Amino acid sequence: MFQKLKIKPAKEHDAKKVARLFSAIDRKITPKKVMRLINEKKVYIMKDKKRIRAAFVYSVISILGFISIMYIHKLAVAPELQGQGIGTFILSRIRKNALKTGVVAIFLYSLDKAKRFYEKNHLKRIWRFFWCRPDKADY
Repeated sequence: MFQKLKIKPAKEHDAKKVARLFSAIDRKITPKKVMRLINEKKVYIMKDKKRIRAAFVYSVISILGFISIMYIHKLAVAPELQGQGIGTFILSRIRKNALKTGVVAIFLYSLDKAKRFYEKNHLKRIWRFFWCRPDKADY
């Protein structure tokens, strides 16, 4: 099913639906905050027709102008679609994008309930943070 879904940047009219999806997975996030992230071009979605099935937010941080790391702020899959490989698919696309753009590491903060998911997807755990290097061998 998710093979029909494409990752694309969120648009302003998606803000309420994205906020609802993130709030269903984690603590409440306002549409206003999501709108700000959309305007900064940091929010990406997967949707079919009018329903947003997954969304994620990431940013690339440059250190001293020559080292870039990627921070995944949020990643959410609709509860009824979890366990079907959508999150794994999104992580693989994020890693491929990181590799193309020269990012040296990806990191994120994980909720307790998502730790097994990130470990299964080969991210290394350091306390509540996970990280990986977007090596070619990962694909």
